[in-house]
Amino acid sequence: MYCTKCKKDKELDCFRKRDSLKRGYQSWCKECEKGGNKKRYKPKPKRSKKPYNKHDEMVRMLKFRYNITYEDFVDMYKKQDGKCLICNTPKILGTKLGLNIDHCHVTLKVRGLLCRSCNTALGLLKEDKVVITNLLKYIEKK
Repeated sequence: MYCTKCKKDKELDCFRKRDSLKRGYQSWCKECEKGGNKKRYKPKPKRSKKPYNKHDEMVRMLKFRYNITYEDFVDMYKKQDGKCLICNTPKILGTKLGLNIDHCHVTLKVRGLLCRSCNTALGLLKEDKVVITNLLKYIEKK
């Protein structure tokens, strides 16, 4: 069979089968096809990886999720003396076990900073005043 690229006669097994063509095989041999594909291929430019900056990530998260600045976050922390608004437990700023931002899920307004336990409890009680009141009554009875 004749390769239209390298202009040589080659064995049939040097060509890829292609049922959609009249002759049933590609017009270029496998070698020429491979070379043509290599010329067309352009590797994607590698992006330079910026070093991970925890502070920058937090600044972006505060702005995106809560629409507050890092300075607002630090001010809230200072006003609360570094303590949870519910249980008064002191926590370190900026750690995984530090204070979480509590916000209303309806209005999206930030209410203050809570420790992980208090924030989780508030979420599990669905911020429902009736449920929280019933919980207090239950504790007082027992």
